[in-house]
Amino acid sequence: MDGKSVKPNSCVHIHMYHGKDNALIPPDLMSEVEELKRSFYKALLDPDYREAFNLLVRAWCSEDTAMSLVLIPCVLDNMNLMANVHNKKCIEELGKRINDEILELERRMDELEKVVYEIFRNHESV
Repeated sequence: MDGKSVKPNSCVHIHMYHGKDNALIPPDLMSEVEELKRSFYKALLDPDYREAFNLLVRAWCSEDTAMSLVLIPCVLDNMNLMANVHNKKCIEELGKRINDEILELERRMDELEKVVYEIFRNHESV
C-alpha cells in the first residue's frame, strides 16, 4: 500500500493505480470522503442534505469495492454526488411522511373502533 496500515472495517478504494515505480497503489476512499466533508459537506446549508450526505458516506463505505471500480469524469462525479444527496434527502422526507401518515391512520382506526364498540354496546342494550 502507501505505508499506512489499514484499520479493520475501514473504507479503502481497491481500484489500483500505477505509482512512479509502476507499483500498484490503491487510493484511500476515506481520504476522499474526508475531503468531501471538508469542502462539499461544509458548503451544504440544508441540515437534511447534510444528514443525507452522512447516509451516503455509510453506503459508500459498505460498497467500497463497487465505488472503486467506476471511472467517470470529475464533473459528472460532482453532478451525481449532488443528485444523490438530493435524492437521499427526498427519500428520507418521504419515509418520514409515510410514517406520520401510518401513525395518523392508526389513530383514526382506534377512534373508529371505539365508535363501533359504542354503537354495538348501545344497540345491545336496547
